[in-house]
This record gives sequence, C-alpha cells and structure tokens, in this order.
Amino acid sequence: MQVSSVIRSLVVPLVVIALGFRALGVQAAEPSTTVRIVGSTTVEKSILEPSRDDIRAATGIELELKCQGSGAGLLELAKGAADASGSSETLPETIKSANKRAILAQDATKLPKNFVFTKLGHDRIVVIVNAKNTAITKLSKKQLAAIYTQKIINWKELGGNDEPILVLTGPVGSATRSEFQKAIMDGAEYPVRVERKGAIVLTSDTAATEYAGVALKSNAIAAVSESSAHKSKDTRVVETPIIDRPLGLITVGKPSAKVQKVIDYLRSKEGGK
Repeated sequence: MQVSSVIRSLVVPLVVIALGFRALGVQAAEPSTTVRIVGSTTVEKSILEPSRDDIRAATGIELELKCQGSGAGLLELAKGAADASGSSETLPETIKSANKRAILAQDATKLPKNFVFTKLGHDRIVVIVNAKNTAITKLSKKQLAAIYTQKIINWKELGGNDEPILVLTGPVGSATRSEFQKAIMDGAEYPVRVERKGAIVLTSDTAATEYAGVALKSNAIAAVSESSAHKSKDTRVVETPIIDRPLGLITVGKPSAKVQKVIDYLRSKEGGK
C-alpha cells in the first residue's frame, strides 16, 4: 500500500467526523485567552467576580484572580507575575502600600516608574460591629481614632457593653487599612497586636478574616468595603464619617490589548450594569 493511500484512509474518516459535528451544530472549542489579575480584594469582589462570566461571553477572555491586597498585588505585578493589579486607592497610595508590604515581607522587588492607573469605579469604607452590639450606632472620627490607637479600650466608654474592644484590621499593604489610617487616624500607626486590659488590636491575614471575626465576636469592630459590608446578618454598619476611594486596575505601561478588552467591557453599558 502506498503512503498516499494510507494518508487518505486516515484523513477521510476525520473529515467525515468533522462534517458530522458541524451538521449537529457542535463547534470545536477555541483556545481561551487568560488575563491574570492580582491586588485588591475589593476590586475582585465588587467588580471582577460579578462580571467574570459576562467578560468571558463577550470577549472570550478568562479572568484568573489571585487577589491578596493592593500593595501585595503591585509587588506581584512588578515581578511580572500578573497582567494587571486591582487597587482600591490612588496610584501614589498603592505604591506606599506596596513599599510597606515589601518591608514586612523583606521583598527587594523594585517598582517600575511607568505604572498606569485606570479607574473603573469607586467604593466607600464603612465600619462594622457585631449585631449584638446594639448600643453603638454612631462613631465620630475622634472616637474611631481613639479606638484604633487604644485610647479607648472598652465599649462602656462609648455607652456600650462592658467589654474590651477587639479591633480587627486588614493585612499590611491593604488599601482599606491604609485609607482608613489616612482618613481617620491622620496617619498614626496601628498598634501591633497590643493588648490592654483585654482590648486587642489584631492584624488579619485577609479581609475575610475581618468579616468573620466581627460576626463571631460581640466586642469586635472593623473597617471594611461597603460593597461587602452586608454579607452577614451577624454584623451591622454604624454611622461614621464618609471615606470614599477609587477602584481601578494598574498596569506596567499602557494596558496590553487583552487587558484593554477587559477594561473596555467593564466601562461599557453592559459591564456597568
């Protein structure tokens, strides 16, 4: 048997099968394009995750999300480990958060000078307490600053229960943590797991730990993203000064073509719904 005959005997059945699939309306899957995004968990939860399926359907792009905070994300972006990094603060503030994170993690990564911030929306930071803490309905900037720097250490000092205050903060490098520090604490440093008469300021590993801690502990308080503040019936938002901040994606230089497709979709009428 000649080689050409062998090839024909193999090719013809494959062509028939392919035509059969096409007749049935079955299309061969096209390879997908992946965009890896790190950074802000607020951007992840409020913008990217809710739009993930729609982005895939509209653009063919699959989002790979590995978000651990704005500062940590910027370091990953600088290492070339992502296509973009989400941020819930301005670019200069994100760089500050990344530098703090680098010091904590002993990370010598050098940040490039050509970061570009593309705004996608905005968010508000709110303060939550445990739902059982019904006496606390409003906290001023002065009171919050005193709580977070342990000048006030018991809820009874504010008209609440006789319980030491458990302050849960986000991880170092978190935009929510640094924005709250700037707006409410006027830049004062957070105590590092300082305990005074049972009152503790505890740095959480993730934003999820803050929510869970406040839901479980009747004496806990945390500053969190408004977009996720009502996720549990065991927590309650108290009235506080307004803290607004931008949400966006950071790239090294202009966004690549595939990242720009994601941005364009998110800024479109469909993406903005």
